Amino acid sequence: MHEVSLAARSAPPPAGAPRPPDLLLDGLAVLVTAGRAQAAPLLRRVARVFAEEEIPMAERLRWSPVAVVAAVTVWDEESWHAIADRELQSCREAGLLAQLVIWADAMALLTTWRGDFAAAASVIAEAEAIAAATGTRAPLGAVLLAGFRGAEAEAARLIEAMITAARAAGQGVAVQWSQWAAAILCNGLGRYEEALAQAQQAAEQTAELYTSMWALPELIEAASWTGQTRLAADALGRLAEATSVGQTDWGQGIYARSRALLSDGEDTEHWYREAAARLSRTGFRPELARAHLLYGEWLRREGRRAAGHRRDRPQAHRRRARPAHPARDADRAAGPGRHVEPGDRRPAVPQPTHRRVPPGQGLHQARYHLPPPTPAGAARQRPRQADDVTGCRH
Repeated sequence: MHEVSLAARSAPPPAGAPRPPDLLLDGLAVLVTAGRAQAAPLLRRVARVFAEEEIPMAERLRWSPVAVVAAVTVWDEESWHAIADRELQSCREAGLLAQLVIWADAMALLTTWRGDFAAAASVIAEAEAIAAATGTRAPLGAVLLAGFRGAEAEAARLIEAMITAARAAGQGVAVQWSQWAAAILCNGLGRYEEALAQAQQAAEQTAELYTSMWALPELIEAASWTGQTRLAADALGRLAEATSVGQTDWGQGIYARSRALLSDGEDTEHWYREAAARLSRTGFRPELARAHLLYGEWLRREGRRAAGHRRDRPQAHRRRARPAHPARDADRAAGPGRHVEPGDRRPAVPQPTHRRVPPGQGLHQARYHLPPPTPAGAARQRPRQADDVTGCRH
């Protein structure tokens, strides 16, 4: 990839004004050869071009999937959604089945991440039906949806099948995608060692592109709960670099939540509050729910409440988002390791252990802003459900 990008940068400029594909190739070539910081202005520009300007259908069909890479690399949620929505509708109207399965799958990812699981399941069914009829590759969206839902048996089956098929076909991106989905699933189930292994693999592949940076928050969370503070700090440094190029609420909110996991005292509260504020201005309801739940767990360990914390949640968040995350098992009661800065190499200092919470409660029985119960009283006390946090109902 690096050699191809160097060749692209050394090619003579096009005659006349550059077309959208020219801008896109320039931005991606700079991304691979010079890094995100230098590529960011080019990528922001080309993402807006593909999202907002009139581009011939033939050029859009060929280049819009690559334009999505530009948008997500700079954490531009609006351009990503605009590109995907336009191409999905265009392909439906034109009856372009081969392209339709690609864009249905892309919309499934975005819709899942925004917490509208019913809509995601609908578009996944559409993509799967088209894939079966045309003999094209199986869609990836079902893997992510199962991971976000915490559907362990279904997700494990889909992930294993996807990795096996992708490796047989030499499709490294699909393998990396599946590892990222597996890390989401395992973090949600409290299986941090497994999440750590999957997130590490996903984060180490094609570091210039987006799946690797999406894997970093999973890596940080898993590493923080397993005492791997050096690994968590290194990943936080990479995430800081990856999110700084966009300066969007999406990227900065994800960074703030990850930073909170590696902070102490007032710094922890500052970063959780910033995460919640920023993510509330995005469409990513599960990420906002995750920030609130992690913040609530931290407050409980501190024996505190945050005034207005629950009231700050938007109504749409209550109605729709239902992520497969926090308030997991007994090990979480002690909290993650001590504060670390990127580059900190000292060993972790364990925090005092609180009273144990019965294991296996998971997201759907997430205690929120409650002091840890005694083991004897835990079975009698009704836990606050995750649905109380997100507003979703079974």
